[in-house]
Amino acid sequence: MNKPLSVLPKSLWLPLILGCGGLLRYGQLTSKPLWVDEVITAIFALGRNFEQVPLERLLAVTEVAAFFQLQSEGGCAAIAQALATESTHPPLFFCLLHGWLVALQASNLALVWQLRALPALFGIGAIAAVYWLNATGFSRRAGWVGAGAIAVSPFAVYLSQEARHYTLPLLLVTLSLAALVKMQQDWQRQVFRPGLWCLWGLLNVTSLYAHYFCGLAIAAQGLTLLTATWRRRSQQHGRQLALAYAAGSAPLLLFLPWLPIFIQHFTSPKTGWLSEPQTVLPLLQTVASWLLMAIALPIEGQPLFVQVPLVTLMLVFGLWLVWRGGQGYRQLLRQPRTRVAALTLGSFVLWVLLGFFALIYGLGKDISIAPRYHFVYYPAIAALLGATLSVSLPTGDRRGDWRRATALLLVVGCLSSLVTIFNGAFQKPYHPTRVAQQFDQSGGAVLAVMAYGNTLEIAVGLSYALALATQREGATTRTQFALLPTQVSYEVVWEAIATFPCVDNLWVIAPGYIRESYPPQLTMRGGLCHIDPDDYHRIGFPYQRYRCES
Repeated sequence: MNKPLSVLPKSLWLPLILGCGGLLRYGQLTSKPLWVDEVITAIFALGRNFEQVPLERLLAVTEVAAFFQLQSEGGCAAIAQALATESTHPPLFFCLLHGWLVALQASNLALVWQLRALPALFGIGAIAAVYWLNATGFSRRAGWVGAGAIAVSPFAVYLSQEARHYTLPLLLVTLSLAALVKMQQDWQRQVFRPGLWCLWGLLNVTSLYAHYFCGLAIAAQGLTLLTATWRRRSQQHGRQLALAYAAGSAPLLLFLPWLPIFIQHFTSPKTGWLSEPQTVLPLLQTVASWLLMAIALPIEGQPLFVQVPLVTLMLVFGLWLVWRGGQGYRQLLRQPRTRVAALTLGSFVLWVLLGFFALIYGLGKDISIAPRYHFVYYPAIAALLGATLSVSLPTGDRRGDWRRATALLLVVGCLSSLVTIFNGAFQKPYHPTRVAQQFDQSGGAVLAVMAYGNTLEIAVGLSYALALATQREGATTRTQFALLPTQVSYEVVWEAIATFPCVDNLWVIAPGYIRESYPPQLTMRGGLCHIDPDDYHRIGFPYQRYRCES
């Protein structure tokens, strides 16, 4: 394995790339705590729902951990019903993850590993799918480079280490793009295979059951096909084309049973956390997400004098990729064998981006704030990156050598992925570990109270409780937690706290509160708690410490 890649048998290249991608995706898989979205995944995939969460009572943190036990009775039907009423997501990934958890039920593996291992496996599958896409559309060399690009991409590694439904649709979109490219190549030879079009349609409807944003990918592929139809309108094969379109569209009827629930989810107030777009900020956030697909340096939480040079390095590398990719793309368009795939993938990316900005500026939902949502078109970006770097440029110097360009991309990607898996980039929102560490530093008996007004805040509170159970593993009997509702007012919260036995340290997490709103003192059963003005914090939600006396 110490030999250069160029002298290895070509039959080993793809297994080597898959192995590297697997190591990056499974490395440090349990080192980060479950954050709010992963807690939501766990609740549904374990066969539970939010009605079963222990609310409005005092709990030892070990009781919170015990809640996350597998319930295998209801199966996929119960999971789909819970998602329909309590969430805004389709059921496929959660059902598959539930089956995965049932299969691992007898193992002693940590729940965090079990939850994240299946998305990591889908992430490895996406590497192989990108190879197939590029080998079909361009060349085997483009397949290897594209597979290498996604294998070491910090963005792809981040998605693969999330217990969420991103790598499954990413895999399905990649496969549907490979089918789309093959359909376009057939079309160029005036060959129409209804079976291939039907397979393409099945992949698309399956992806829609995995994530609603795949609707953007389906629309973009459809518009790409319509554009090709218009461009080739002089060719006489209308009857065959109509049959092919019918074969490709028919599988979408399989989504009709879930369509009423999709409409309900689309208009749900639970999507209200997406903010209104602010002028050009979505454009800048989109560019930042593109950078993170190839390079991620440890800038989160760092001082400005560290961030500035690292961001500059990322921008310089990004500009080089744009230049090198642009030159390579022009080369692909000049070659008849690669022109169809290049146009197809380029058109797909363009249509998805237009759909993104239609959602952002048309519906006022700024989905650009979360880099993870760019998974919709990332397979095409990875494929194009591999294809454009795999061609040598006619520059007559080293800049045009595809080997040097590929090596640079892979080295930067590997380093960036290591930064990601060791928590230097793509850090978990709400930072459960950091919050738990602050709770633990107070020492003595600790009670953390999470006030909640919706299921999102319940899940955030549960993530804090799980992190606190890990942080205070040797003192869990002196560590308690409670979820208290705020639907009426915070007076209800203070009254409930007054019924709890006095502890040494009381922490109150109060969504929507400002520092001045916290009462200067709170009553507990058998004691009085005074606010500590030096222990107020805000990470997503504000939380305040009270020192209590019996």
